[in-house]
Amino acid sequence: MTKKKVLLIGPAPQNIGGISMHLRRLMALLKDDFDFDIVDEGHVRYPHVFNLRSLNLFRYYKLLWHSDIVHVNSGVFILRCFHIINSLLLGKKTIVTIHRDPRIEGHIAITKKLVSKCNHAILVNHEGYDALKTQGKCSYHLLPAFLPPVLDDEPALPSQIVDWISAFRSNHQEKSTICCSNAWNLVLHDGEDLYGLDLCLQAIADLCHRGFTSIALVFVVATNTDNQLLLDSYKDYIAREGIGDNVLIWESPISFVRLVAASNIVLRATNTDGDAISLREAIYYRKPVVASDVVDRPKGTILFKNRDSVDLASKIKATAEGNFHAAGDDMTIDFRSTYLDIYNH
Repeated sequence: MTKKKVLLIGPAPQNIGGISMHLRRLMALLKDDFDFDIVDEGHVRYPHVFNLRSLNLFRYYKLLWHSDIVHVNSGVFILRCFHIINSLLLGKKTIVTIHRDPRIEGHIAITKKLVSKCNHAILVNHEGYDALKTQGKCSYHLLPAFLPPVLDDEPALPSQIVDWISAFRSNHQEKSTICCSNAWNLVLHDGEDLYGLDLCLQAIADLCHRGFTSIALVFVVATNTDNQLLLDSYKDYIAREGIGDNVLIWESPISFVRLVAASNIVLRATNTDGDAISLREAIYYRKPVVASDVVDRPKGTILFKNRDSVDLASKIKATAEGNFHAAGDDMTIDFRSTYLDIYNH
């Protein structure tokens, strides 16, 4: 039987970030059932992957025309609209996944109208689902962006990270607590650090100054294309507060799921969010998660007040002392069957 052709539109799996990771795992999950092609929206161009930034509209429409299913995963409002309109005009089965709360983009009425014309809409949190769901031909699905990792396919952690964690644990023995967090890029949202690296550093400084020096932070900044001065200011803060022994900022991509597995607590200090894959991975590996209360979080997540480093420090301390525990594994969804149903109906 000939496999149906699925055109995935969004940042290609080779890129850095949650959507890219999601698409990589989705392709692996359904590789025996569908043939996949990509329209890449990323900044970096990869060999043999069509990138929309080439402005080669002939090839773009050719990929659309030869597809049976168009699955739009664009994180940019105007591009998402462009892809949905073109897919619908060509009469394609159109699926859209919105990997964030669409209300923060504005233009919610336009998004709602376009999404309602698609065959399926996948929303990753209750806020987006409630904002967009309406009557019509579209089937709406509330699904986490998370897909289970294949750990054997994940690269090992860099030896420098492994050695740093080992040394810290050796110095503090059974009291040691490693927290981890990440940002695909240093980004400001509403004038504040989107991923909350500043909050994490303030919380660690607070804890260290109060004598809780057995708590450490490994924060991964996978790339930093726009805010080197901001990162430099954070490094100055680390030196000024004397917390260099308790903080490692890693400035290149790694397998974050490997770091989650090697840590004690996962932090998600974002000031807005969709459905954080890192948070879901922590739950999958039964790690305690301390996250901002900006959106509805999975059951068992330990919440702190958004942009409140004192509350964050308090929740980290309480978790390290065993007052909070890992969230129960709520990953009971049969992802393969769910996506097969969406793609086939």
